[in-house]
Amino acid sequence: MAINAKFDRYKIPQTLDEVIERAAEHLKEGWNLIINIEKEGCVVTLQDPDMTEFSCDGGDGIRSDINEGICISNGFTSTD
Repeated sequence: MAINAKFDRYKIPQTLDEVIERAAEHLKEGWNLIINIEKEGCVVTLQDPDMTEFSCDGGDGIRSDINEGICISNGFTSTD
């Protein structure tokens, strides 16, 4: 594998399409990310296979909220 190809895997997504594609690729099986867009904001919610919902707050906008959900679903981050 070329070095550039290896680092492209960890590239920060620049568009919402790229963020969603990355989420679909890395979200654990049976988990769902729900993006609720409302006037003056949005909320990203993670739903586990038992339908328990967790609010995702990555601290830096929707891209980091989605990333937080991916991390939680894969056990990299706690919901506590």
